[in-house]
Amino acid sequence: MVKRLLIVIILVSAAWTGGCRPDGSAISAAPSAVTEVPAKVEPSQEAPAQTEPSTLSPATDAPSETADAEPKETGESATGPEQSARIEIQPATASEEPPATSDQESPRIETAVDSDKESPKEPVEEPPATKAQDPPSTEAAAGPEKESAKESGSDEPGKAENGQKPDFEIGAPDLYKKCEYILTTFVDEHGKVDYKNLRRKRSRLIAAARAFANIDNTEYLRWSRNEKIAFWINAYNILTLNLVVENYPIKPLWWKVTYPPNSIIHIPGAWTKKYFDVMGIEYTLREIEREILMAQFKDPRICFTFTYATLGGALLRSEPYYPDKLDEQLDDQVAKFLATPQGLRIDHQEEIVRLGDIFNWYKRDFIEEYGDIKKFRDRPAHIQAYLNCISKYISADNLKYVESKGYEVRFIKYDWRLNEQPNK
Repeated sequence: MVKRLLIVIILVSAAWTGGCRPDGSAISAAPSAVTEVPAKVEPSQEAPAQTEPSTLSPATDAPSETADAEPKETGESATGPEQSARIEIQPATASEEPPATSDQESPRIETAVDSDKESPKEPVEEPPATKAQDPPSTEAAAGPEKESAKESGSDEPGKAENGQKPDFEIGAPDLYKKCEYILTTFVDEHGKVDYKNLRRKRSRLIAAARAFANIDNTEYLRWSRNEKIAFWINAYNILTLNLVVENYPIKPLWWKVTYPPNSIIHIPGAWTKKYFDVMGIEYTLREIEREILMAQFKDPRICFTFTYATLGGALLRSEPYYPDKLDEQLDDQVAKFLATPQGLRIDHQEEIVRLGDIFNWYKRDFIEEYGDIKKFRDRPAHIQAYLNCISKYISADNLKYVESKGYEVRFIKYDWRLNEQPNK
């Protein structure tokens, strides 16, 4: 027992003595374990600080500089100006990560959009291609139509591709029949109109005028050049008759006392303020004359189809203008006008050639068409063009005199009297 007791005392004293030694291993091991714990915690706390700059540095260069400074001044960063940088940077990480992603993906989005744009281009271009195919086919058809129309004056080129008759013969015969009734019934061989009886039967005239409004524009676009010219000339003449009949008998205006009392001049706005429906669009007579017939088709012979409901203009034909014989009718109009005292007068004694004043109304048109002919080059440009024009339509004796030199060219005063038939 005594031995056991001594052993216990020795062991207790040995344990007590070893825990009190400053250099003992037991004591040094315990603190080392305690010190190692914060060492393990510190890198774990600093790890987020290292990851934060790593995520910010690809976005901008400025955050990468502050990120490099943060590990050096970890203790001051909580109160220093870098705290604001850290506060600004941390939202930036959340906001800049998507932009960075969007920047990286933006080329893909753009290329996707570009590819989307390119792929719809084909369907988008297909409708225009389809539309473009129609006008080219129309223009392609109109090209030969113009050439053949000039050569033969026929509407054969207006035939459809499937061999059917042209649209003129399908869609407009009713229009031509109505015009034919008006012109053959109320216009004589001298181009004078029976306005009294035409006024009594103006329902037929109104029906003819409405026929021009009922023509479809898409149908018109498929017509040949001669069909279009004939259509507009007939429209102009029928609508002029309608204008006169609506105001017949014409009441003279006191401030136009210099004009004949029955002149169309006394109808206010006869050419510029009165509107007529043609293919669903309202036109004035001046617009039909200048902007369509003269400007688009550029044939000075057309000006000899305008009667203006006067005695000074060209004669009103007692028939409509037809596409298949349009050239023949136009030439006939010029020849008939030059055969009247209002068209051409040659005074051999006074050596004066007088032309209708209508030539001066369309000076530019005549110069463009006949100014390049190398005749009468000693004359002014417009006189040269007029003489070149009439040379084709006057008699051989008159042509011989016109080709001589020494005469003077003057113009005949326009006769504004109404082209009405005398009272029977």
